[in-house]
Amino acid sequence: MYFKMIFEDGFFHADPHPGNFLVVSEDVIGVMDFGTVGRITDETRAQVSQLFVALINKDVSELVDRLIDVGIVTEETDKRLLTYDIDMLMMRYHDISVRQVRVAEALNDLFGVVYKHRVIIPTELGLLLKTLVTLEGVCTMLDPGFNLIEVGRPFASQLVSEKANPLRWAPELLEDLRQLNKLLRTLPQQISDTLKQVGEGKLKVSLDHLGMGGFMNTLRRVIDQLSLSILIASFVLGSSLIIAQGRLLPPGVMPLTFLILVPAALLGLWLVFSIFTSRK
Repeated sequence: MYFKMIFEDGFFHADPHPGNFLVVSEDVIGVMDFGTVGRITDETRAQVSQLFVALINKDVSELVDRLIDVGIVTEETDKRLLTYDIDMLMMRYHDISVRQVRVAEALNDLFGVVYKHRVIIPTELGLLLKTLVTLEGVCTMLDPGFNLIEVGRPFASQLVSEKANPLRWAPELLEDLRQLNKLLRTLPQQISDTLKQVGEGKLKVSLDHLGMGGFMNTLRRVIDQLSLSILIASFVLGSSLIIAQGRLLPPGVMPLTFLILVPAALLGLWLVFSIFTSRK
């Protein structure tokens, strides 16, 4: 029932604890309390099915590719290292029959590796996995020999096979062709408009220099230090010229040169200190 909801309907009851089920008759089960439900798109259902099959087949490369498809693995993730860690994980299950594998344990191990690499789990997928773990616990209480993977395998395999059927591609292919036709009809006009803007000098290009923030801060600091160096040099040079002409100047002028040299010396010390600290 649950796998039909997940893999066929794309709409499932997301809180499968014992209090939400009612045995109506021998072959009829009633589901109550739809306060928490999950929805997954056709694309996500296909991706989850492929992920499920890859997990059953212990296909590490396929498993990592499917994790990327569902949006778990980002560009910042080291795919090579993630593949290695999942491969090490799969070695623990190498000699274990699928019948002996518990979904809760397998997912806990898998997403322990996933969290290690700081990857993101989409909300809809997280809700689905939580539902499967809870469902496995309830079914195991009723039947200790119950195996969720064995029950779900036919549904996942069937959906994967259906997605591989060329007849299923027809609607998507027709939609892609329609979009391509629309693009080809509008592209000449868009190119013409762009060339017209270029010819009239109206085309504006916005560039975002990623990673330039640190360089610009360093450049500003260098310019500030250079400006301060020029100011200090002018103070020292001016004072030196005054001292050189000391005999020709009135008596009260010479002490003023020291009032200029003292701030210049302090600024020079501060400049040297700032240069050394900025290098660190």
